[in-house]
Amino acid sequence: MENEKAKILIVEDDRDIANTLEIRIGALGLDSIVAHDAAIATKLARDHKPSLVILDIGLPGGDGFEVANRVRRIVGASTPLIFITANARKEIRAKAQDYNPIAFFQKPYHPEELMAAVGSAI
Repeated sequence: MENEKAKILIVEDDRDIANTLEIRIGALGLDSIVAHDAAIATKLARDHKPSLVILDIGLPGGDGFEVANRVRRIVGASTPLIFITANARKEIRAKAQDYNPIAFFQKPYHPEELMAAVGSAI
């Protein structure tokens, strides 16, 4: 896939984190779109067919797992996911693994590691 055609959907309710991710993804030469809640994430997935989704698990209007299910129904089951969360519970990480994400990051995470995961997915 050519980088200029890749579109990354960032689903993050913390606007500072979302803005930082958007800037870092732009620095990689990739396009991104941002949703701050589950409903907008679903709409943006339908409208833009993202190549990759960076997905916070704790969201207003539904959790990240619900959004992952919706996105994969819309875009396809092979759409790569990267989960991020502030939740340290082991069962959250275990549930995330059911989605076969390319990466899972617990906040606070190292931004360079997340961007490396993005780069390898695209």
